[in-house]
Amino acid sequence: MIPQQISQLQFMGLQTIATLITILVAAPLVIVVLAPVVILFVLIQSWYLSASHEIQRVYMVLNSPVFTHFSETLDGLTTMKK
Repeated sequence: MIPQQISQLQFMGLQTIATLITILVAAPLVIVVLAPVVILFVLIQSWYLSASHEIQRVYMVLNSPVFTHFSETLDGLTTMKK
């Protein structure tokens, strides 16, 4: 199953590259528009990933006292049952 998916991935990748080459040969001015769009996409992706990691870190720091209290409560339940 996995080798078939890898084969399909390779086929789709080569088909995409072939399509891009065909477009660039037929209309070379497309690269003038495509290059800035790709650069913008990479910049936005980089910014988004760093912001996402920072938000996850802040979320975990803010919820840490809640998790600690919950864990201590569960540990105390065994003491109260005895």
